[in-house]
Amino acid sequence: SQQLQEALTRKVILPGGASLVIDKREALHTIDVNSGGNVTTSEGTTLALSQNLAAVPEIARQIRLRNLSGIILVDFIDMDTTDEQTQVAAALEEALSSDRTKVVLHGFTSLGLMELTRKRTGPSLREMLTKPCKHCGGTGCVVVGSRIHLAVQDADVVIMRSDDDVSVARKCVCSGDHTYDVAPFQLVRYVERVFP
Repeated sequence: SQQLQEALTRKVILPGGASLVIDKREALHTIDVNSGGNVTTSEGTTLALSQNLAAVPEIARQIRLRNLSGIILVDFIDMDTTDEQTQVAAALEEALSSDRTKVVLHGFTSLGLMELTRKRTGPSLREMLTKPCKHCGGTGCVVVGSRIHLAVQDADVVIMRSDDDVSVARKCVCSGDHTYDVAPFQLVRYVERVFP
């Protein structure tokens, strides 16, 4: 259904043009609040505070809907004062109070990120319904080979360029055969510098 598909997307559009971008990292989940084109505010509040408070109910909803667990960092739009951070933290605590799973708000970090933890009660929605892409390994990125002109060989590694991608062939210690993999962008850049 459409709701299920929307629950698997990275970007959640909020009323007024703001959005949430939800990502999973190796050890945590991140939720980034983006202002979009919204420039209106409620009387007596700053734009950042107004948009952050408007995002709080959807953040709580997405955490429950996606069954996010472990460490969750929320990058709210930068606020001017600690009083504004306190208001947003209180609103988030209230929005998460109906969650049947244990959630602990640890407060804002020195970088202004809201840190919270949520007990793991099973796999997330993404873990239940998807598997990593065989081409990108779940990163969502592949090297664009047509932009990299490279032909470097060395005893253990061969980097080959085609119109579609850049492949790294590593010589297998056991058989001496080469196994091919898409090269990480940083490796390709490193090899370009070392072997001009």
